[in-house]
Formats: sequence, structure tokens, C-alpha cells
Amino acid sequence: MLLALLLVALFVLIEAGVIEYAYGKLGISHRYVPPMHLLTLGGACINIPVYRLWSEQEVSAQPC
Repeated sequence: MLLALLLVALFVLIEAGVIEYAYGKLGISHRYVPPMHLLTLGGACINIPVYRLWSEQEVSAQPC
């Protein structure tokens, strides 16, 4: 269990470093990376429909 937590923590730290590097390449200061990341994750939870496709056949949701 402890090993799994350490691996998750290591993955998060590596991922944060990669994201910080990517934002740095875009010219965003490292001090703005955590708020930008949280805003990005929060914005991914909101779905704003931009365009609606109309079809002649109604598609019903069927369980897999």
C-alpha cells in the first residue's frame, strides 16, 4: 500500500514538472502554473455546447 502511494506521489510530481515545463515554454511564469492547472481541470468539467447536430433518426442510449 505504501509503495502504491509513493508511486502515485512520484507520478504526480513528474507530471507537475512536465506541465510546468510546458507552461514555461508558452511563456507563462511558474508561479501561475498551479492556478492555471486548477482552472483547466475545472473548465474540463463544464460542457458548453457550441454546435448541435440534427439527425433524422433518434438515437437512444443503450447499455453496453
